Parts: sequence; C-alpha cells; structure tokens
Amino acid sequence: MDSTTRCLVETISAADYMVEIGYTDELPVVVAVDLKTVEQFVVRGDDLYETVCELAVQVGIELED
Repeated sequence: MDSTTRCLVETISAADYMVEIGYTDELPVVVAVDLKTVEQFVVRGDDLYETVCELAVQVGIELED
C-alpha cells in the first residue's frame, strides 16, 4: 500500500470507522464500519487507491481533486 492510500485509510479510521482491506479475485474490497452505528460501507474496485477514495467519499470525507 502506498503512503497516500495509507493516509486515506488512517483518515477514515480517525473518523471513528474500522477499516478492513481484502481482495476478491485479486481485486480490492474495502469495508468501513461506523463504530457508533455499526453501519457498513463496502467498495470494490480495480485499483486500491481509487477504491479507498470512493470509500472516503461514501463515509462523508470530502476529497479535493
């Protein structure tokens, strides 16, 4: 995992989410669980960085272009 992706995962975690990264058929699957509400967000993609970016947006973290 590159440093930018790691930073995004740490940012999501700091917003009270448990983040898990796995792979299905060699494609990344990233899950965030809200530690307060237990709501789950699941994103699958072709590229780990892009998948983590989409997860960040889904949990309400605004990313600049």
